[in-house]
Amino acid sequence: MISSGSGSRWARFECIFDSPRHASGWPKRGVAGDPEPRTVHHRARCALLCDAAPRSTPAHRPCALRVSSKTMSARSAIGIARLLAATLGVIALVSRFGYGLGFRSFFAVNFFGYLTMQSNMAAVVVATIAGITALRGRVEGPALTAARGAVTCFVLVAGIVFALLVTQGPAQGYRIEVPWSDQVLHFWLPAFALLDWLASPARGRLGWRVLPFVLGYPTVWGIITSIRGRLVGWYPYFFLDPAQAGYPGTFIGYSAAALALFAAVASGLVLASRHRPLLDRWADRRGAVSRRTGRGNPAEPHAARRRRGRTSR
Repeated sequence: MISSGSGSRWARFECIFDSPRHASGWPKRGVAGDPEPRTVHHRARCALLCDAAPRSTPAHRPCALRVSSKTMSARSAIGIARLLAATLGVIALVSRFGYGLGFRSFFAVNFFGYLTMQSNMAAVVVATIAGITALRGRVEGPALTAARGAVTCFVLVAGIVFALLVTQGPAQGYRIEVPWSDQVLHFWLPAFALLDWLASPARGRLGWRVLPFVLGYPTVWGIITSIRGRLVGWYPYFFLDPAQAGYPGTFIGYSAAALALFAAVASGLVLASRHRPLLDRWADRRGAVSRRTGRGNPAEPHAARRRRGRTSR
């Protein structure tokens, strides 16, 4: 929905609720004296883009939002970073699969039984979709926001649990090797997902309705994994194995702690989505500093500022 004039650094969005063509999203011609093109965007996106009046209001004044080329270039950079992260995730997953083939006890089917691998495969898919969405300049919808929040929660919990297992291993009498692929899947990609969630613009608000899914998926996964483990004699994690963890006390304790960690991380992501992304706040501070120092209004088209500067001289 972004349109820009030739030689202009700014694109203008205008929503007009009392216009019969508002829902169509068709472009409108600029008014006299305004060299900037105008685009009527969809009413459902108005509240996300320009903080207009509530949808229940029958009519309100036309509102406008100017998006600088720097903001759009930042979104493009974020989209590229997401696609690069997805590519790195695919490479790490393939490498981790090849690393497992070097062990006699490795079975290809069991590789996909790890919650970590399932979470990272989902993260690759979601990062690809989010990267394409950012590159195309589209607003992030509620479904994509929920998917990003759930996947971010899963990979963060997987990274935290893996870090605890690695650090506590020597004290328990075992050692866990950490190849580069495990470092990417358990540390680098979760860190990127968290930074992306906190900083990237155009992020929607994550609702509390994501909590049932965040808690339900690992619960169903644990039940299926326990049943399958009794049939094939293999468990992805020691606390699911009755011979190692002991039933029912230890199993219940580990399961409750894991679900509590899922709930805590998901709640933190929901609360973080109530605040503006870090890049948006940083851009606002730069705009405020520019206005105080007299360097011009960032919401003013570049061509208009240049003409005003020539007139003053």
